[in-house]
Amino acid sequence: MRAVTRRVASQVLASRLRALGPLASRLPRQPDVPFVHAAGADPDRVLLVGSGPTLGRAVAEGELALPTQLTRLLASATGRGNLVESDAASAVPLAGIVADLAARDLSAHDAVVVVLGHDDAASVTTDRAWTALVEELVATVARVGSASTELVVVGLQLPSLVPALRVAPGSIADRWVEELGELTASALVEADRDRDLVAVVVPPSTPTLDDDDATLLHRRIAERLVRVLAPRLTRHAEEADRGLAPSRSARLAPQSISRLLLDPTAQRLRGAEAGPRFDAIVAHARTLFGTESAAFSVLDDEVHHNAARSGPVAESFGIESSLCRTTIEGSRPHVVSASSAGDALVPDSDLRFYAGYPVESPDGVRIGALCVLDSRPRDPASVDVDLLRDLALAIQREVWGEAERGSGRVEGDALHA
Repeated sequence: MRAVTRRVASQVLASRLRALGPLASRLPRQPDVPFVHAAGADPDRVLLVGSGPTLGRAVAEGELALPTQLTRLLASATGRGNLVESDAASAVPLAGIVADLAARDLSAHDAVVVVLGHDDAASVTTDRAWTALVEELVATVARVGSASTELVVVGLQLPSLVPALRVAPGSIADRWVEELGELTASALVEADRDRDLVAVVVPPSTPTLDDDDATLLHRRIAERLVRVLAPRLTRHAEEADRGLAPSRSARLAPQSISRLLLDPTAQRLRGAEAGPRFDAIVAHARTLFGTESAAFSVLDDEVHHNAARSGPVAESFGIESSLCRTTIEGSRPHVVSASSAGDALVPDSDLRFYAGYPVESPDGVRIGALCVLDSRPRDPASVDVDLLRDLALAIQREVWGEAERGSGRVEGDALHA
């Protein structure tokens, strides 16, 4: 496409997007949900960043939004659990997404899914500049991820399929978006010849702004993502036992004490009461597991602090007596029981059963654990670790929500179709 024609096409899109401002304020808006998950051991971990579908725009029910549909369909396809993070604070243009990713540690993520928005198509850019930006995206994920972290890019939908944009089918705006998609695909192939970990997913031909159509759009994007991701993630899961999946190895690797000490979320929670929502989850865990006590712990290099607790459990004690210290050494559940009623798991205590699951901060630091405890031994094999993980993630969701509110990170009001 000639430069002058491209400029006209981008100006048309820019004007249409500006006109969507009043409509955006009337569309259903999902509350910020940092992640959704499906139950299962050794879960796949996916980061979802980008535009409107990523954030659940125009979908009235959270169960129908892209993150939830992706979680559910991916679990069904793989037979494993998963955790899909939806970064509602990511800038929508690709340059902003790249900058956001560059500041993160994604070595423990199995996949990064980037959903492009029409804002990029509305920006006048040369082929060379766009290619360089796509190459920077690949290089960034390679740097902050692991050697097995997949990168999937969801391409742009034709503007004519978004009714509110009022773009005629086959118009120069449509042709420019098609050309940008081809350019993106070529740039990804060229940038990732060595790793072969990149795939392009083109969204289906479905309008986005009517609620029913938006739901269908999210469903079809999720279906196409699963077709790409499921076989790759299954292969990584099978390779993990042979140490060939670095993303999974990173989740099990011990973290440095400096990361724990410097994490702002952990700093805020140490020595403080977490609040009634945390207390309710901890009390629920105690009831469901039928234990004498339950707690949400936050650790440092010297003290185990129970920020929320239910039953007879100390508010804090020395780290040398903490079983949660062992729990946060990896990303899996830690379940241990004394062999008999006469033994104790910790000297000078009556603790004979412990089950814990790590809790992470928004920066991926394992800051503590959700645990259930008892003075009576029980068979570790009888513990429902999926339920334990669900409860730990409920705590983690509250931790992330408070961190978002405390940082003032609020999603902008503009709709990005």
